[in-house]
Amino acid sequence: MTTNDTVLRQLTELDPARDLAPPTPAQAAHLRARIPTHAEDLPAPAPLHRPRRRLALASAAAAVVLGVLSTAVLPGIISGTGTTATAAAIPMLEYAVPAGVDAAAELEQLADHVRETAPPDPAPGPYTYTHYRESTWASEDRGDGVIERHPREVERWTWVAADGTSRTLDKTDGVTGTYQDWPAEGHGTAADLSGTPEQVVRRIAGAEPEERDGWELIGTYQSDVSRYGQFSAKDRAAFFEALATTDVTSYGNVTDRAGRKGIAFGSSFQHDGLVDEYRIIVDPDTGAVLGSEDVITGLKDASGEDEVVKSYLVILESGYADGLPECGDIGCRSMGLPG
Repeated sequence: MTTNDTVLRQLTELDPARDLAPPTPAQAAHLRARIPTHAEDLPAPAPLHRPRRRLALASAAAAVVLGVLSTAVLPGIISGTGTTATAAAIPMLEYAVPAGVDAAAELEQLADHVRETAPPDPAPGPYTYTHYRESTWASEDRGDGVIERHPREVERWTWVAADGTSRTLDKTDGVTGTYQDWPAEGHGTAADLSGTPEQVVRRIAGAEPEERDGWELIGTYQSDVSRYGQFSAKDRAAFFEALATTDVTSYGNVTDRAGRKGIAFGSSFQHDGLVDEYRIIVDPDTGAVLGSEDVITGLKDASGEDEVVKSYLVILESGYADGLPECGDIGCRSMGLPG
């Protein structure tokens, strides 16, 4: 046993939240839609005017990994150095079209491009494997009308078997936890993207058309990718076609938080005097999800900015594994159903 192994085990034992089961991305998205925000007295911002433009497909500098991963070749989960989050706002990405434009034609063209040119889907393995990093903030009212946000960064590795059972590992603000083994019940399956675009939207967002249809579509899709891995090329194209039928905005080219070139689309809805928007970043060649951003407009942060990043998620790896990682010195813990 190395010194690092001993320190990691001691840190795990001292972690006050070690017995708390972390929510899945889908549960987190579900909760975010229902948590009130502390800004009831702020007026809603004026709607954006969104002219239409066409899509210029460009090559991505680096794509999400879509391949078979050997169990013996696992990521640097424990050896990597973590960054402790500071009490500062999450920086905004720089988009080619900051104000956003209508995206329906772009998404339809992207769907055709993915369907016709995407490389073959990799052969499935016994376990789907995903590795992502996300940052969210807890808010604190200073008492003078300004909400301070304190980012919290989590890196997660997930292995999901065909029967729905899974193993996860979290590193929170640089501190590695324990492998957690989850039962199949309560975790659901990836979204069904079959049928017409309208059928896909109604299946995911509910029977009645609403302002938040696109928002729910993006939230569900990126959440499923973070747990179950990238969808097939056929399903990626179906998602873009479905999203094109909703109130969606294009933000053009963007470099994501892992340094990769992508294109971004967003959809929002208004509540409590705010505008909450999910933005999804995808590879322009393959359509694979690179990450997502949750952007709030109308809530002033400590720097006075009106538009702030509430959270983000970056898909770092996605593919298949031949088996589960060994529990090793950090151990494995059997988890019950979420409460």
